[in-house]
Amino acid sequence: MDTAETTPVLLRRTRLAKTAFHENGLILAILALAIGLRFWNLSVNGFGNVYYAAAARSGMISLHNAFFASYDPAGFVSIDKPPVALWIQTLSALILGYNGWALHFPQVIAGIVSVFLLWRIIRQDFGGTSGIVAALALAISPTNVAVDRSNLPDAWLTLCMVASAGVFLRVDTCNSPSVRRWITCLLYTSPSPRDVEE
Repeated sequence: MDTAETTPVLLRRTRLAKTAFHENGLILAILALAIGLRFWNLSVNGFGNVYYAAAARSGMISLHNAFFASYDPAGFVSIDKPPVALWIQTLSALILGYNGWALHFPQVIAGIVSVFLLWRIIRQDFGGTSGIVAALALAISPTNVAVDRSNLPDAWLTLCMVASAGVFLRVDTCNSPSVRRWITCLLYTSPSPRDVEE
């Protein structure tokens, strides 16, 4: 192979390496922005929605209350939402102590992971620029920032929906029929937005 043939290949590789370097720098900056917007003065929100805060406190009292997402310490009244987000809040409160910051912390992490996951999913199918724009839009959207800074389960819904979209985009590239059946089954059983409406 002579030098004339390898020069365009080397130039292309160098260009791709520079593009990947710039893209990685941009996503790191976007993630830093998302972390800053979500963690900044987080304790000012207090306990957030006291309904969910009481359910997390009740879950700390007994495993029965946590499993059924009971609002009251007696385990008689359950929350009208899927309990997984409350389980995560209860676990966070058990580890970090029962305070507003500990209740909001899991949703902040879910929001940051959603930004990163959206970038990865969009980048694979639509290119790096589209992934950066999508991640930036999710990172700075006032609605997403506000929801991620609260103890509402919507941050986990966003993460599940982004992950479901990524799985849906990958189902055609999967060669195993059994894996495709499992993925399809998971997509049909994932929560819909009306399952977690206020």
